[in-house]
Amino acid sequence: MFDLQPADRFSAAQLLTAMNDAFSDYPVPLQQDLPGFEAFLRQRGVDLASAVVATQGDEIAALWLTAIRGQAAYLASSGTRPPFRKQGLARAMAARSFEVLKARGVCRFQLEVLQNNPAAIALYQGLGLQTQRDLNSYSLTAPSSSAETAFEIRFCPLSDISATAPTLWQWRPSWQNDSPALEAAGDNLQCLAAWDGDQLAGYLALYQDRASVAQLAVRPALRRQGLGRALLTAAGRRLQVAELLVINADASDASFAAFMRACEARPLVQQFEMAMPL
Repeated sequence: MFDLQPADRFSAAQLLTAMNDAFSDYPVPLQQDLPGFEAFLRQRGVDLASAVVATQGDEIAALWLTAIRGQAAYLASSGTRPPFRKQGLARAMAARSFEVLKARGVCRFQLEVLQNNPAAIALYQGLGLQTQRDLNSYSLTAPSSSAETAFEIRFCPLSDISATAPTLWQWRPSWQNDSPALEAAGDNLQCLAAWDGDQLAGYLALYQDRASVAQLAVRPALRRQGLGRALLTAAGRRLQVAELLVINADASDASFAAFMRACEARPLVQQFEMAMPL
């Protein structure tokens, strides 16, 4: 028999041990340390009171970690430890979590799932989630040189660009890269902005621990003039890294995909963004 309990009854260390075990036999095992896991919880906005764990005796068998922003919720991570799989725990945890979320006034639930994980996709479809969009990720060698640009490029606090940045978006960033996630990243976030006088011409925001680009946008009238490449070049130099990641780009944006090809970016994982009303 299994018990379902709120995740806030357990320490971060206990949750991490269970999560690392749940992902230990994946093709690319996910193993985090405690500081990294605590940063993950903050940056995703995980609400442990709405998250659910399944236990058997004193053992955590499975986790369903949810985040809340206003009236929207997000599945930050879900996993079942190998000895406890195929017993319906994910579905049971989801049902309990949905009850809690609806009581909290949440009316939308969303997640991302790897497109090569049919079992998880089938589970989520069975819960009522539907695909909203495809998301692509890339790895690229940081450009060593960029086209000449007339714009001043400098690193700046997120607060300098937060009000204007959404006006440059071609698509809304995924949950892990959206504005609240950037704000929660603290010192792990680096922002690089290009200025046309006192106007924001383009910017790049990235998580420096993984050299992962969260947002990259250029003002529509200034696109295809080398500014995106110049921002990537400056980011690589600032972090002194050879490789950059671009995570969860909207696959429907043909111009961004073309930009990635021009930068000789290598495709990585593809995900579905799925959602449902609660």
